Order: sequence, then structure tokens, then C-alpha cells
Amino acid sequence: MNTLSISKDFIYGALNQHSDGVLMPSTQGRHDKHKKGKETVLQDVRDHINSFAAIDSHYCRARTNKKYLDASLSVAKMYRLCEEAYKRHEEASLDKYRRIFDDEFNLAFHKPKKDQCEILTSQRKNPIGEEQESFEEHLSNKLKARGIKEQ
Repeated sequence: MNTLSISKDFIYGALNQHSDGVLMPSTQGRHDKHKKGKETVLQDVRDHINSFAAIDSHYCRARTNKKYLDASLSVAKMYRLCEEAYKRHEEASLDKYRRIFDDEFNLAFHKPKKDQCEILTSQRKNPIGEEQESFEEHLSNKLKARGIKEQ
């Protein structure tokens, strides 16, 4: 045994694994399936995330599918709101909520500074008056330009 650098425990372990002359299969690395949440709970979480208004980007990032949520939100805040809305769910943990948010949705919380134009930012500051007409014209031009660009 010393010549082969084999310990007694290794030999005894190998001998104890035999059952009627047949070697039992190894159980190393085997584990039960992970618990999945109830599908109703997971669907309620998805519905809750979808209930928030997501905004498309404006200019240069028009080709991305990423949508933006209000900067005052966070995953933790959204989870707390979900807990209030669906009080019966103890199974929808923050971790599970975050995993669904990250894996199934292409959302972000900040508004890209690079994507803002002067007309939109000025209209948000002062939404009343003569600027409303120019704002609506600007939005229609934006949609036309994006349509042409996608062709």
C-alpha cells in the first residue's frame, strides 16, 4: 500500500461500496432538482414588473430593445410594491424577484443622458403653451425618421 501511496481508508471505502460483488454507482455530484416557485407566484411577479411604464430610448440607442424605468425605482422598491400588491405570496423572495427581473426583462432604471434632445427636455420642464404643438410635431418627425431608418 505504501508503495502505491494508497491509504487504508481508500481501500476500505472501495470494499464497502460492493454489494453482492457489484460496485454501486457513485453518488458524487448528484443532487435533487432545485425547488421552483409556484407558477402562479412567478406569473404574478412577471405581471407586476410589466405593470410599470417602460420608456423607449430616443435617438442613438433606437436599435436596442432595452427599455428604461423611472430613475426613482429600484428592484428592491419594486419588490416592496409587489409584496403590498400580492400579500399572499411568501414564496416570492427578493432574490426570486431579482432573478426574474434580470433574466426575463431587458430593463434599466436610469435614463441615458446621451439620449435626450433639447425639445423633449424643455417640454418636460414646461409642458403648457405654444410649445405643445411643436412638441407633437417633433414626436411625429421622430417616429417618421425611425421608420425610415428601420427600412
